Amino acid sequence: MKDKILSIIIPVYNDPRVEYAINSVLNYKNECLELIVIDGDSSNDTKEVIQSKRKDLDYFVSEKDKNVSDATNKGIRVASGKWVFILAADDILVCNPLKILEKYDDGNEDIICGNIIAKDKNGYTYSMSVPDLAKLDYRCSIRHPASFFKRTLYFEYGFYDETLYCAADREAFLRFRNRGAKFKFISEFIIIFTNYGGISTAKNPFKYGYKEDMLISLKYGMNKLTVTKDYILRCLNLICRRVRDKVYDLLRIKRKNKFISYEEIVTILNRQNNSML
Repeated sequence: MKDKILSIIIPVYNDPRVEYAINSVLNYKNECLELIVIDGDSSNDTKEVIQSKRKDLDYFVSEKDKNVSDATNKGIRVASGKWVFILAADDILVCNPLKILEKYDDGNEDIICGNIIAKDKNGYTYSMSVPDLAKLDYRCSIRHPASFFKRTLYFEYGFYDETLYCAADREAFLRFRNRGAKFKFISEFIIIFTNYGGISTAKNPFKYGYKEDMLISLKYGMNKLTVTKDYILRCLNLICRRVRDKVYDLLRIKRKNKFISYEEIVTILNRQNNSML
């Protein structure tokens, strides 16, 4: 039996769309890749959807947890792969992750950071990881949903902070950076992110995403005045965008098109995946 190269962990709670996430992994699954699903004791038909895929899963548990960070940490603790990848229940893997690691893992990095294609109600766009690690001081500039982590990194530097509701990814990146973890940035697209503008920005950023970013920045020693100013400006900018969008919708003004078509996405992904062969 071959050693596991990669453990893909899918934390989920009350989201039947997890079927699509699981299927996207099964496209590439072999004996070197293990698939772990951690369900937070879903109360709808999510558990039944997962059970229908049970024979394809290496590990599955359904029990109450604190939040997504708690569920993810559970998955990491039972994982056996050299690398860990966290796939959200409503996201889709669009690359062969084993080929990505085969191409980019040269033994000198702890985190490999890729890019995502983000989808919202208006269409598709790119969302890229930013190689400048100083950017992490004020917001999450690296796309966590497109990043691969050495599993030993968590045991050496700590797991995800379970007190954070939605910004545990940035806190982990900061902690790993400050402890000397080595980052590698690649040009590949890893997933389609289907919940762009989710709870950290769209639902209540003042309470969750933006506020947690401010608290994390202060925790890691950033200037309080600068951090507070950044938080206020982000909130004002979001309010202005929301007002503008409502006015545009009311007046039926077409927004400037910054999106890419589905056909362009297919072309990009086909070219990328063919280069891995």
